Amino acid sequence: MKNIFLAICTAFLLCSCTTALTRTGATVQIIDDKSKYECRFIGVVNTFDTLGATTGHESENAMNAARNKAAKLGANAIKIIHMQTTFQGTTVSAEALDCNFGRENLQSSPKAAVYPARSPGADEQAVQNPTVGQQLIDLQKAKDAGAITDSEYQTQKAKLLGNK
Repeated sequence: MKNIFLAICTAFLLCSCTTALTRTGATVQIIDDKSKYECRFIGVVNTFDTLGATTGHESENAMNAARNKAAKLGANAIKIIHMQTTFQGTTVSAEALDCNFGRENLQSSPKAAVYPARSPGADEQAVQNPTVGQQLIDLQKAKDAGAITDSEYQTQKAKLLGNK
């Protein structure tokens, strides 16, 4: 009886403490070189997870949450800025990007790693674009985090404000 109770409790803990990918989150790819895919910066996503049964589960949950948040911003890729696992949990900061994953880019860039996502579902919901104000806030966060240079910040800010 004691073993059955222990097995049920263990199964409950392992199954109930996960961050599932949404349909749109599952389409977000993780890349390591945004310049190879002509990516457009959308914003920065930050996640933190302490619900995993192991540090590996926490890392997976935090990555899934980052992909889900990026998808809500309209991104199709993320580039990890920072990932840290401590006894308190796992933190992930990533750039949300809109990248051109055309066949020609993948063939001409064999060194750039792309971690494919599952195919999007047919009933995938449309994602609303963030406001210009939110984009400016995210742009400032990316600059402050060192994800983009001051020059990239100024260029993107000018585009957002219509001063191309």
